[in-house]
Amino acid sequence: MLALPFVDASFDVVRSNAALMYVLDAAPAIGAHLAVSEAVRVLRSGGIFYVAVKEGKGVQRDRKGMPVQHYTRKTLRNLLEANGLKIIGRITTQRGGRAGRKVERWLYVSAEKPFVRYASIANATQVSDATAQARIEALRQDIR
Repeated sequence: MLALPFVDASFDVVRSNAALMYVLDAAPAIGAHLAVSEAVRVLRSGGIFYVAVKEGKGVQRDRKGMPVQHYTRKTLRNLLEANGLKIIGRITTQRGGRAGRKVERWLYVSAEKPFVRYASIANATQVSDATAQARIEALRQDIR
């Protein structure tokens, strides 16, 4: 999750279903930023990142005793937006409450990697996406 074995812009969709919650280290936000930045790296422009995490604050233990990072709506939004994603959908649900399990709230968010639009080859110097920049440079070489 922190170093995906795929080239840039490989996928139209990346899904993180409860995985982001387990990215912990001395500073959990650092690991989460690395994980989301990797998801963004492998997403194509216009691609969708789906993420599901438990709603709450701080690190708590799951039923197996594993430490789990919980997210508020604000912290998840800030994490996604800091990595260049635009939130396009959000749902909050509840799970559990039966057979002695406590009720848990979950956040499901879909976010889009903005399209990189090119008006012309002349505008390519304004592109920040390294992969797109390399492709445009290859086109320039073919034209020459």
